[in-house]
Amino acid sequence: MNCDDFLDKAYDLESYNCLHWVRDVWECLTGEDLAARLGDSFETRGIEGVFRSNWTKLNEPSGVCLAVFSRTRKDPKREPYQPSHIGVWCEGLVGHLSEPGARWQELSMVKRGYNKVSFYQ
Repeated sequence: MNCDDFLDKAYDLESYNCLHWVRDVWECLTGEDLAARLGDSFETRGIEGVFRSNWTKLNEPSGVCLAVFSRTRKDPKREPYQPSHIGVWCEGLVGHLSEPGARWQELSMVKRGYNKVSFYQ
C-alpha cells in the first residue's frame, strides 16, 4: 500500500482522528504497528498520555518520526481547552489529518496555531 492512499481519509473525532491516521501511516512507512508501543494509551489517554514511555524525544526531526503539536493557554480559566495534534515527519514534511482532511505540509504550516512541537522516535 502506498502511504498516499491515506490522503483520502476523513477526520472524525471519535472514530478516525489524527492519532488513528498517524498509526496507519507509521505502519505503512516503518512496518511497525504503533498499538504495541502505545499500549492502552492509544484508546484511553489520547495524545497527551502517549509519550510517557517507550519513546525517545528528539531535539530535531530525523528520518521518520512523530511530530506532536501543542498549545499552551495564557489564562486557562478564560481560554477554552486546545487539544494537541500529532503527525508523521518524513522527508522534510509533516503528514497529518485534521478536519479539512489529510495532507503533507511543511512544518511551518502545521505549526500555525501551536506554540510547541516535539519529535519522537
